[in-house]
Amino acid sequence: MARLKLFVTLLSTTVLALACMSSASRVSDTSGDPAVRATEQRRFQAMTTVDLRALDTLLAEELTYTHTSSEVDTKASLLDALRTSRLVYDSITPADVRVRVYGGSAVVTGTARVQVRANGAVRRLSLRFTEVYVRRAGRWELVVWQSTRLPEP
Repeated sequence: MARLKLFVTLLSTTVLALACMSSASRVSDTSGDPAVRATEQRRFQAMTTVDLRALDTLLAEELTYTHTSSEVDTKASLLDALRTSRLVYDSITPADVRVRVYGGSAVVTGTARVQVRANGAVRRLSLRFTEVYVRRAGRWELVVWQSTRLPEP
């Protein structure tokens, strides 16, 4: 398990480093980059409505999706968990979202309130997240999701 966490951390760091190196051009630091924010909002909606067709286009094939539990999903395993209702997102409410665009990559950070059912157990939690998107064929795709559970107030 420790090796998997190290791998995910190294992968995330590598993606971010490559994004920074590949964009010696202007960095856009806005909280409202419309294309990235719209993609993120469509993904959250697709997660809560189990729109697998939309998710198939919004998630990159090489997706690494790390849950607050430290479990890691690929695109295939995440879609399968949603398809079979092993994982059901009832609601996702993001806040404090910040988008930074580095050429063809974007880093999104924020917090969210989430209600999720995992293997039948309902969980309501607050989390902090980091997302990495890449622009391919004229659209943004999620390549990394990493979330950390926040303490309840």
